[in-house]
Amino acid sequence: MDLAVKENLQRAARWEKGIKVGEGTFANVYKGTEKGTGRKIAIKKIKVGEMKDGLDMTALREVKFLQELHHPNIIALLDVFSVKQNINLVLEFLDTDLEAVIRDKALIFQNADIKSWVAMSLRGLEYIHRNGVLHRPNNLLIAANGELKIADFGLAREFGEAGSKMTCQMVSSTGTVIWFSILLYGC
Repeated sequence: MDLAVKENLQRAARWEKGIKVGEGTFANVYKGTEKGTGRKIAIKKIKVGEMKDGLDMTALREVKFLQELHHPNIIALLDVFSVKQNINLVLEFLDTDLEAVIRDKALIFQNADIKSWVAMSLRGLEYIHRNGVLHRPNNLLIAANGELKIADFGLAREFGEAGSKMTCQMVSSTGTVIWFSILLYGC
């Protein structure tokens, strides 16, 4: 057996996939556990087999960004392995997303809750932007302890050099304005 195949099988054996908790265009997300510790994790199974030209760039981009970005308010990538025609990202598990929490009319929020989520969002975004990455809106997950983390970097984009000054003059080679965060509109 090839050494790379053997290592991949060993990596996959650490994790147990459970029920599906989310579905997107290119991936399904499953709740799972780390076999050795019982820790809850999420397995994002990217549907490579359904793509005509191999692995989609959004999958590569997401793995790249998650490997590079480490911050308390960004979801952590724990492992990557493949099974058959699928790439599996093992991520820390967060119980819900901000949109679901906001839509739940039974929940009543204190001002401190809202301020805390805004502060965590801004800390995560500031870190991402400082590292030359623009993240699309939404995909804010919340842990059981209320901690907010930014997730899903498939549609994120690199811009400029990490740490460079941002301006409003971002234009593509075709002359169209590139999408950028609302935080940059006031520059």
